Amino acid sequence: RQLKDAGFQAIPHVPARFVRDAEDLKSRIAALAGAGVTEMLVLGGGAPQPIGIYDAALQLLETGVFQANGITRIGLAGHPEGNPDITKIHGEAVLLKALKEKQAYLKANGIDGFIATQFLFEAAPVAEWARTLRAEGVGLPIHVGVPGPATIKTLVKYATMCGVGNSARFIRKQAMNITKLLTVNTPDDFVQDLAELHASRPELGIAGPHLYPFGGFDKLFDWLASKQG
Repeated sequence: RQLKDAGFQAIPHVPARFVRDAEDLKSRIAALAGAGVTEMLVLGGGAPQPIGIYDAALQLLETGVFQANGITRIGLAGHPEGNPDITKIHGEAVLLKALKEKQAYLKANGIDGFIATQFLFEAAPVAEWARTLRAEGVGLPIHVGVPGPATIKTLVKYATMCGVGNSARFIRKQAMNITKLLTVNTPDDFVQDLAELHASRPELGIAGPHLYPFGGFDKLFDWLASKQG
């Protein structure tokens, strides 16, 4: 409610593995909808074991709870560099299959959709991944995960926690120099490359950034303000 009053559109993240049961899901979604929420990002969640009966985003979608509460737009997770928790066991094909199933569900139920990706540091993996999605019939717009300004130390920590792939190699290389650990890295080059990708290859559907404020909201908002005008 505070975000809405401040002029923002809140998009809560709903991770399947942190929902206990159907009643838990219903009460949470109803409360958020009652606060004026109409968009949500529905995820599997990174927990090794679910705390309840759900372990995949599609299971949450199939409950019908979202449309019953007036949710009109739902985001899905995308993984340009793979998801180590899944691909090590099941392979990349499982991620693509799940994304196609979720897209089909949204379309069948008249719900607008989009993809928000894991964060990474380079545009090239995004381009190749998006090309594969389009070839396989996944047409949802893509919001690319961009890490906001943060120290090298912080970025390395999150890259390690989240299993970010080869695009993090330059961050890890920087971390080898102890004098650079507290240097703040900004995503200017990455954003520029994504903008060029958006302009030169519109068929890929790169719709915009999904910003991760790893360095804190103050650093992120100051950086955004410096790019305006």
